[in-house]
Amino acid sequence: MKSSQPNRREMMWSSLSVAAGLIAMSGCTTSEHRPSSDKDIRDHRFRVAICDWTLGKMSNPAAFVAAQRLGV
Repeated sequence: MKSSQPNRREMMWSSLSVAAGLIAMSGCTTSEHRPSSDKDIRDHRFRVAICDWTLGKMSNPAAFVAAQRLGV
C-alpha cells in the first residue's frame, strides 16, 4: 500500500516537472506582448557584464578594450 505522503524522490520529480513546465511556458507569449520592431527588441534585451578577472586582465585598463571587443 502506498503512503499518502510522497517520498523525497517523488517530490524531486514533481518539482522538476513543474520547473520544466514553467520554463517551457515562459517562451510562449501572445503577439501583443512581442516586440514589433528591431528597436523594441534591442530595448528588451538583457545587459550582460563581465569581470576583469574573468577576462584575465585583473586591475588592468586593457580589460576595457577586451570587453569592448567582446561587445560587453
